[in-house]
Amino acid sequence: MADTVKAGILVTAILAIAACGAPPPAGGAPHSGSEAQPSSRSCTAVPFDASAPSSRANAAFAFDVDRRVMVLFGGGPSNLVSGFDDTWTWDGQAWTRQHPAHRPPGTSYAAMAYDVVHHLMVLYEPAASEGVPPQTWTWDGADWTRQSPVHIPPTRIEAAMASDPSRNGVVLVGGTSSGDRSDVWAWNGTDWTQVAPDGGPIFGAAHAVVVSPKGGSVLVVGNVRTYKFEAGAWAPFGSGDMPSGSYYVGNVVYDTGGTAPTGFVRFGDRGETWTWLPGRDASWRVLNPPCSPPARWANAYRPAMAYDDWRGVVVLFGGRGRNDTWTFDGQTWSPAA
Repeated sequence: MADTVKAGILVTAILAIAACGAPPPAGGAPHSGSEAQPSSRSCTAVPFDASAPSSRANAAFAFDVDRRVMVLFGGGPSNLVSGFDDTWTWDGQAWTRQHPAHRPPGTSYAAMAYDVVHHLMVLYEPAASEGVPPQTWTWDGADWTRQSPVHIPPTRIEAAMASDPSRNGVVLVGGTSSGDRSDVWAWNGTDWTQVAPDGGPIFGAAHAVVVSPKGGSVLVVGNVRTYKFEAGAWAPFGSGDMPSGSYYVGNVVYDTGGTAPTGFVRFGDRGETWTWLPGRDASWRVLNPPCSPPARWANAYRPAMAYDDWRGVVVLFGGRGRNDTWTFDGQTWSPAA
């Protein structure tokens, strides 16, 4: 129990630091990325991993703070909202398929984040068809429970979600329906509340969001640039323009690092890795890691990518026609054993 509380407090503290762009204190993460990545590991991923989830794109993926595992749900082989309904966990060493008594409908393009206040994973599923409302589910490490909120965010795909202790749960930002949205919704464990109305494609498509657990300010990376939501309004933040060039943004997550933050990490559709730490970097910078995952389509068929707070690494899985798993420790990528 003490470890669970400690982990929850750790994430809360890290998110507060991340939102203002300052590095965490030394020893801010329980494990460093170097501990999780043996230097002798090969830089070649297996063509197909029979012990991993089947190949898929657009799966929901997030870190479970209390159980210290990555949780993956759904995704699919096409660019349709319909998809798989299986649940998997990754413990840093291996994938394990879960067999809950209940499970959400199969879906792609869902959003998911861990609620450190209520100790549950929260899943927002877009509507499966016209006239059907979106669904909200929670995962307790053993089973899924469908929630019955009075208010529901309008359906959208590819929304960004993050833990938000300042609003007693998680926050959902943006997404795409008939166009890119910029509304903000908060989940408090029982219901959704609209924090900000939709103002159109202010930042484009939301790719990553970081929330201050105290002040509730929201920092979001879009495919146009980075915006900050504070005092009820959106405003451009820093030099957050995406790198110049013709490409799809791909996946973006925030990496708090083992001893110092890496900042936002972007894995692009051409297999390139970019980082940007607000307050340190004037702009995004491309890295040249000695080992990188093969390029994979990252527009309508994104691989799953999320940050593992316990092991201090970014975890990337799959993509269109792929089911390989990779980790990034801030310096280089490594294929899973």
